[in-house]
Amino acid sequence: MDNTPAVKKGKSMSPVIPWVLRPGNAVLVFMQEQFNKIFTPLLNPFYFLGAITFFFCWILFITGAYLFLYYDMDPKGSYDSIQYLTLDQQYVGGIMRSLHRYATDGLMIVILFHVLQVLFSDRFRSHRWLAWVTGVIILPITWFAGFTGYFLVWDDKAQMIATETSHIFDILPISSEPLSRAFLVNDTLNPVFFFFLNFGHIALHTLLLILGWVHVMRVTRPLISPPWALGMPIMVLLLAISFIKPALSGQPADLSKLVGTIDIDWFYMAPYPIINAFDLEATTVWFLFGGFYLLFVLLPWLVPGHRASDDADAGTGSVISGIDDIGMDAADMIAQRLEENSAQKVPRGVAQVTLKDCKACDLCLEVCPFEAISIDPRSDDMPYSTEATINPSLCGECGFCVTACEFDAIEMDGWTKSTFLGHIEALFSATNGSKPKIMAFVCERSIDLDSVIDKEKKRFIGMDDVAVMVLPCIGVISPALVEYSLKAGACGIVAVGGRALDCHFRAARRRIQAGMEGDPSPFYVERMNQDNIKVFLISRFKGEELLRDIKAFVAETSIDKKEEV
Repeated sequence: MDNTPAVKKGKSMSPVIPWVLRPGNAVLVFMQEQFNKIFTPLLNPFYFLGAITFFFCWILFITGAYLFLYYDMDPKGSYDSIQYLTLDQQYVGGIMRSLHRYATDGLMIVILFHVLQVLFSDRFRSHRWLAWVTGVIILPITWFAGFTGYFLVWDDKAQMIATETSHIFDILPISSEPLSRAFLVNDTLNPVFFFFLNFGHIALHTLLLILGWVHVMRVTRPLISPPWALGMPIMVLLLAISFIKPALSGQPADLSKLVGTIDIDWFYMAPYPIINAFDLEATTVWFLFGGFYLLFVLLPWLVPGHRASDDADAGTGSVISGIDDIGMDAADMIAQRLEENSAQKVPRGVAQVTLKDCKACDLCLEVCPFEAISIDPRSDDMPYSTEATINPSLCGECGFCVTACEFDAIEMDGWTKSTFLGHIEALFSATNGSKPKIMAFVCERSIDLDSVIDKEKKRFIGMDDVAVMVLPCIGVISPALVEYSLKAGACGIVAVGGRALDCHFRAARRRIQAGMEGDPSPFYVERMNQDNIKVFLISRFKGEELLRDIKAFVAETSIDKKEEV
């Protein structure tokens, strides 16, 4: 008989995701979970879209440099030079050209998916606005760079692009004469135009690299290349496509003739059939594109944010003076406060430094995922040479620095490390229910909390012996929280976080994973490799499976505890 606790049908996801993004977020998580079944969570391409984008850029730079060596910038010689590479150097230049072509398509596909992933996973607002804006700027530049690449071949496809695009650009005051007049007859083509177009193509890719650097500059330890186990198959796939279906030119461009039927690259030329199908004027095209693009750029300020006052689990985040000062009276007071609220409050807010308590240990600097913390010269009379400073505009409100600080010098939303310890003490000191055996730390974004947690009891549904504390991320877990939970009476620790690299705070589980691998760094949870400590990295759709696995862990841990006694 299956005694797995029943999962309640709660809300579709945590209220930390704005309601306008929740349908897209549900689809995104579902797709990622399907890819997890194929690639495993450690090699899921969805978790490396940014790194794969850089990977395609490296391919484009290498192949583009080779093509540039043979390219003739004259409009009469450009087609012949590309044909020479394609036909006379079939297994060198031809492969280079095909790799360049398909890496360009891959780049556009990955960027589009990355933009949607960032949008629906709610990683574009607040301190992340710079990454979003630069990413949105990168998208049209990538498209225009690919567009100019097709132009440089100067075949019938390039002729179609030139004539159609020139009419769209005619309304812009970029030249004394309409741009479309340059493509009336073959003799009007200026070699200088091809010269600037070629170097513009190179400059655009260089600009992409610069914007890519700006895109990740606020991220600690950014990932700019995928794991070799993922990068190598991508490279092999590109090579296979290049051999099976090499990139070929069409007929030479001839402005004295109308372009017939051509095969188009839908990743770069999709706007042209749409424009022709609806017979859109140039002003309409610019209005629609400009309006839609401006909307995308402004999304970080248009999408409503989450407010703590909107939570059903809002409570009090008072600060406890210190772990050594927590007596039973203080614990009972905290327990009573917890009971008065429907559930424990999840701390949210910008972290702040209490300077008088800062001992300049720089552990907070090590754990911050967004480079929001800097170590600056001391500004008071304390006997330390430096102090920690937090930039509010960069703070991700993850709470990593709060529990990493050994001196209660950092607080967030009224919480310090001692506040976390005080809540743990309260969970194990409450007298109105059964004493828990397991301390569970749960990321608020990892699972549908309403379906697996009894918020009134602060327990998993059907498991009164597992106390639950909801955190902004399980990266908040520090050695102090683990050790104090065991000291308070827990015989086991459970940490529940999101799948693999699908974490709102990027390097959120760095200290847990590194701790399991024996990393000696002081802010890692070195004890995570113990048998009585279990980390569950799950999908939001796996509520029943999570409860079943936790129940099995509780039973196993209880047996081990009895044998030890």
